[in-house]
Amino acid sequence: MLGSRTGAALATGADGRIYAFGGFGAIGPAQPCGCLEWLSATEAYSPAANTWTVVAPMPIGTVDSAAATGKDGRIYVGPVLRSLRPGAK
Repeated sequence: MLGSRTGAALATGADGRIYAFGGFGAIGPAQPCGCLEWLSATEAYSPAANTWTVVAPMPIGTVDSAAATGKDGRIYVGPVLRSLRPGAK
């Protein structure tokens, strides 16, 4: 992965890439405060090229969610436990 994170949801897409959704980690460059945040970032790993690529982020950050590829080829991520998210309403 391009950035370190924990608690990401993983699933294989119809294109053969492995997608990592969300997680808990640092955003942007390393921060001196050691601040961590719920991530909305999504990355895709290509086994053929052995590379990670940043793809479109999710609308909100998730941690410890599940991901599954449906028969339609789409990847579904959930649930998002917003009540556990810091500052959630």
